[in-house]
Amino acid sequence: MKINNSPPKNEADKAKLYTIENNYINKLKSADNRVQNNYKGQRLYFKSDLKVEEGINYYVPLSSPKESQKKITNKSVFKLFGDKAQEDFLGVLHINNLIPVPDDKAKVWSPKDNPETDDRYVILVIKQARFIKAHEKEINTNCKLMRDSKMGTLDPEYFSKNRKEIITYKRIISDLDKLEKVSKTERNNSILMRHNDVELQ
Repeated sequence: MKINNSPPKNEADKAKLYTIENNYINKLKSADNRVQNNYKGQRLYFKSDLKVEEGINYYVPLSSPKESQKKITNKSVFKLFGDKAQEDFLGVLHINNLIPVPDDKAKVWSPKDNPETDDRYVILVIKQARFIKAHEKEINTNCKLMRDSKMGTLDPEYFSKNRKEIITYKRIISDLDKLEKVSKTERNNSILMRHNDVELQ
């Protein structure tokens, strides 16, 4: 896969991955231990269009490639490839492990912030981010499917046709009710702290 180094014309066209504050992830893990390890803030995430409310989006953790993951056929994971033949396996997005995150708990990953990062890893992340960007619509659709499956807000006709699949999703997805409560509390605390800082100035 060739790497195109020319900058995109618009900010919205940029392929981005994110890191999330480790302290925030630990609070989510306290609410539900199925939340994936954040590796001290080193794990990368895709920011979906799916919102809890304004200022809180769902993020999906990215994992390195494992051959066993190629056999997964349901929509709980999204496989990333660097070529049309799907021989260059780049990793997976664990959509079933999606988590709600306030804006101020996440930041765009950049190699400039990680100067000691191996060049091969930087190239891998670029390839992953660009593949994700090219398939953003499908990934967002699958994120909504996961949340609706867990929350019981699926279209009844879809549920009746895909009952076995949906029951599997409900079992493997974290307790999103609990996680959303944590995200709202953290977002509100941040707003309150900013408000207090302004008053003290």
